[in-house]
Amino acid sequence: MCSTLFVFSVLSLCDLRGRSIDRSEGFNHGDTENLHKEHREEYLKSELQMEPKPIISRISIYPVKSLDKISLQKAQIGNGGCLLHDREYAIVDGNGKFINGKANALVHSLRSEVDVEKEIISFRHESASTWNELHLQKDKPDIDKYLSEFFDQPATLAKNTEGCFMDIPLSPGLP
Repeated sequence: MCSTLFVFSVLSLCDLRGRSIDRSEGFNHGDTENLHKEHREEYLKSELQMEPKPIISRISIYPVKSLDKISLQKAQIGNGGCLLHDREYAIVDGNGKFINGKANALVHSLRSEVDVEKEIISFRHESASTWNELHLQKDKPDIDKYLSEFFDQPATLAKNTEGCFMDIPLSPGLP
């Protein structure tokens, strides 16, 4: 497959520039010797100047810092330069410090699902099968109670309204 793509790019490059190569010369991947000298030099020069063409294979965001990701078909860039809803929420302790996997191993056993459209968050311990489904705005006291009991300390689900990474407030997602 690589050789097919390679040949196609060489043929397209030459054809697009109004020149052609003799396809009967048996050009194979990496074989620039069989190109006419003029086309070989042009091809080699263009390879050095070729612009990268990135491809997005998936989009994932983490609505709650340190918890599970969700996959999206499309995403928007927020005012702060980050993907909309990425790390929009974080769990903080009674002192306002993040509760994350580095500081509290229990984070790794907390499963979460977030429906950003309906503003619903669901939690469960990784060994449980039943989800605790709560509305992010209407059930805020219940969310905080669940998290406090789960972590066995005062815990709150804080919302980031700045549109940039909550854990790096001075550094938006874009340079």
